Amino acid sequence: MNLQDDTLNNFIAAKQWKQAFNLCEKKLKKAPGSDYLLVTKIKILIFWEDPTRFQQGLKDLESLFERKPPVADIEALCALDMVLEAFADSGHLSTKQKQTWQRAAVSRPQDAKLHSKWYRTKFDEGDFKGAQQVNAPVGKLNYYADLDFALGSSNLDEELPTSQDAFLSLHSQHPPNLGAKYGRTREDSGAGSCL
Repeated sequence: MNLQDDTLNNFIAAKQWKQAFNLCEKKLKKAPGSDYLLVTKIKILIFWEDPTRFQQGLKDLESLFERKPPVADIEALCALDMVLEAFADSGHLSTKQKQTWQRAAVSRPQDAKLHSKWYRTKFDEGDFKGAQQVNAPVGKLNYYADLDFALGSSNLDEELPTSQDAFLSLHSQHPPNLGAKYGRTREDSGAGSCL
């Protein structure tokens, strides 16, 4: 079954919340273990312009954050990131979001693809410290290669800063996505985020 149904996405894009919710519920009955569909349902509830639905969406979101086993599906985690962007000012949800990725990584320590996506998401957000701290199979080489790319340098032999203060200083002087300034994009580097 195709979980990323075009019809469902069209209903969401058109803000036809009732139709989207009904279709999502139907799909959840056929695939009750789908984290992606669960996140989609939460998204529908949260963006539905109905206070009762919104509160139900927040309640379901909190349950998802605390669930054992944690959400570990990459598509679901990325969809969750997009939902939580609407709450960017909420420190509480931001912390919960970070913990969700951490819990997923801990639950699947050998899943290089999951760790790599988490690392890439942090790096693409400009959270160099967070990217560096991802305890992942991707290793430090990717981190320094990506930092080098973001700064537009082509020489990996240059000494790159390793302390937190140096990274914060570097980040304030050079915001993320500097590669585009030099005519390169993340697509050119093979990088990709959840978005």
